[in-house]
Amino acid sequence: MGCPSFVIIGKNLTFSITTHDPDTGVLTDADSAPTYRIYEDETATAILNGSMAILDTSNTTGFYTELIACTVANGFEFGKSYTIYIEATVDSDKGGISYAFTAIAGGVISGSLAGSSSFTTTAQVIIDEAEAILQDTSNVRWTAAYHLAGVNDACKVICQFKPDAYIVSGSMVCVEGMIQTLPADGFKLQDVVCNMGTDGSTEGNSIQLIDRKKMDAMNPGWPSVTASATTEYFMSDERYPRQFLVYPKQPSSSQGYLQLLYSAAPAEIAAGATILIPDIYRPAILQYVLYYAYAKDLDVPGSAEKAKAYYSAFLNAIGVMQDVEKREDPRDN
Repeated sequence: MGCPSFVIIGKNLTFSITTHDPDTGVLTDADSAPTYRIYEDETATAILNGSMAILDTSNTTGFYTELIACTVANGFEFGKSYTIYIEATVDSDKGGISYAFTAIAGGVISGSLAGSSSFTTTAQVIIDEAEAILQDTSNVRWTAAYHLAGVNDACKVICQFKPDAYIVSGSMVCVEGMIQTLPADGFKLQDVVCNMGTDGSTEGNSIQLIDRKKMDAMNPGWPSVTASATTEYFMSDERYPRQFLVYPKQPSSSQGYLQLLYSAAPAEIAAGATILIPDIYRPAILQYVLYYAYAKDLDVPGSAEKAKAYYSAFLNAIGVMQDVEKREDPRDN
């Protein structure tokens, strides 16, 4: 049985189950095809539903799979959580299982484009650790939901300090002209990788970063050069992290797509979901959750001091990582 934890918008997702005789536990084909329903967050109306098909009947028993297209047309949205509810009847007894996954943009979410092995910590692990430190495992003073809000808030704050903690890779269609803007979820451009044609899926020439002053000196008339859907250079400015300039400018119709890498704020997750920034930030997240807890009770004697101390520890944890990164940067050697 299985289902991926993440799916890229526009890609397919395959999930599977195995069915068993409820009395013996032996693998057994279902009485009829298992059915599934897919829900977004806690919305009661399913966005997709259907039946699963048995796979490789000659070599398997009770093995059913289904492939769905996770497209915008099918109702999927970036950053949203989805639950697949599956029912199967075996020997007249009905059973069920559910899976959860998150829809992401483009092809990558990462800290410095790290592999999936960098993401193993769930929000619940952080919550359990915080409750133990706070000596409130029964949630008398703080609810688990409040701690979960602290975890989600911590991830967003970390991304403000460390924009590379959560990077999205995606294909974006340009607008007419030279000024382009990141998708709504992005807050800082990291790179413009290559052209993606006018259909968003055809990889083309790479795109070079060039300094605006150098472009002005080389070709003062560059803003008026004939428009093209194929970009050769891009220019960015730290003062405007969500905007960038392209050369040549884009035409008034049939604009080109670009493959981007950009920093985004991670979507909020449920307690059982894996945190969307790398495990290296786990200590910092815990310190923030402890700060978040005491910040709720600033009128209680001693809480303000504890909140300040934990927030300082949170900042120090990030600062230590920043110093390590600087020492290990090969460009400094």
